[in-house]
Amino acid sequence: MAKMLISVRENPRKHANVYLLACFLLFYKAAEQTTYKKSEKRRERNMRRIILASHGSLAEGMHSAAKMILGDHHCIHAYGLDRYETSQALLEAVQREVTDAADDEILILCDIKGGSVHREMLQLLNVKEDIRIITGMNLGLLLELCVSSLDMNDPNGIDRILEAGKNDIICFDKALVASMKARKEVDSLW
Repeated sequence: MAKMLISVRENPRKHANVYLLACFLLFYKAAEQTTYKKSEKRRERNMRRIILASHGSLAEGMHSAAKMILGDHHCIHAYGLDRYETSQALLEAVQREVTDAADDEILILCDIKGGSVHREMLQLLNVKEDIRIITGMNLGLLLELCVSSLDMNDPNGIDRILEAGKNDIICFDKALVASMKARKEVDSLW
């Protein structure tokens, strides 16, 4: 990597992309080590398990997208109804995981409030004390839950994360982008 950085210094225009990639890799490696240390500390205490439950393969898709952005998170587990014959079979699979996670906090994200998967997951509230079930699963919400140091017993903390997930839902049109440009907010999108 040092040779690559030296050649970039000699001809920066030619190797700008290589330099950016090298910087990204260094940053990613540092972030990965920090994340590992944080997850080790959390594992010493109770671990948080995030269970994604959905119709079709939405849960697996969310898990895949989170893995692509954050790296492999051992705390995320996905259950899609397409892999099970019935919603009852899906419940039994999730219940086995909940039972195995005796000391862990459990957060279950479901796709649709009142849907068959959500109704089955509600039965788990009688199985274990520290389970929370959130409907309206979206990627922003999942990422926030993965990186936050949420205390599940703090209702304000859960409300803040739910609010962040809701705030990620915006309908963009030409007029909105124009007004954001006028207020110089467009750069804050990314």
